[in-house]
Amino acid sequence: PASTDELLISDGGTIKRIDVSLIGGTNTPHFEAYVSGTQAVSDNTWTTVIFNAESRDASSLYNVSNGRFTPTTAGKYFCYAIVIGGNDGASSLNYILAKFFKNGSDYQTTSVNKLDFRGNQGANGQVATFSVIEFNGSSDYLEVKTQISTDSNPDVVESSVFGAYKIIE
Repeated sequence: PASTDELLISDGGTIKRIDVSLIGGTNTPHFEAYVSGTQAVSDNTWTTVIFNAESRDASSLYNVSNGRFTPTTAGKYFCYAIVIGGNDGASSLNYILAKFFKNGSDYQTTSVNKLDFRGNQGANGQVATFSVIEFNGSSDYLEVKTQISTDSNPDVVESSVFGAYKIIE
C-alpha cells in the first residue's frame, strides 16, 4: 500500500510509486476588488481607478482608499483589470484606455488597451488588461490607471474589476 505522500500508478504492468508531497501549493496572496458606484475622472488624463470594495482579499493587501495592491510575498503574480467607463450613459464617449502602473511608473509602456469610438461615439466602453508581474514582497505596489475621453463628465462605472493572485512556482 502507498503512504499518504505516494501515488501508485501502473505503467505497462509495472507499478510505480510517485512522491506527491511536493505537488500543490496555494495561489495566495490573492485579491479582487471592484468599483461600487461611479468614480469621476478628468477628461484625457491618466487617473488611478479606486476599486473601492472587495469581493476577496486573502491577506488584506489591497487598499480600497488608494487603489494599490502591495503584496508582501515575493514572486510572480497574474494581474488583471477590467475598466468600464463613459459619460453617464450619454453617447459622447470617444475612447477609453487602461493599463498597469507599478510603483507609480507606467508598467505597460509598449501596450495599452484601448477602445476607440471616435467617429461613432458610444455611451460606455470596457477595456481589459492582463499581465504577469514580479513583485519584491516588500515595497512594490500596483495600481490601475485609465484615460477616458468624452465630450464632458467622464467616469468609471460600477462593475470595473481589479485582481491578482500569486502564481505557484
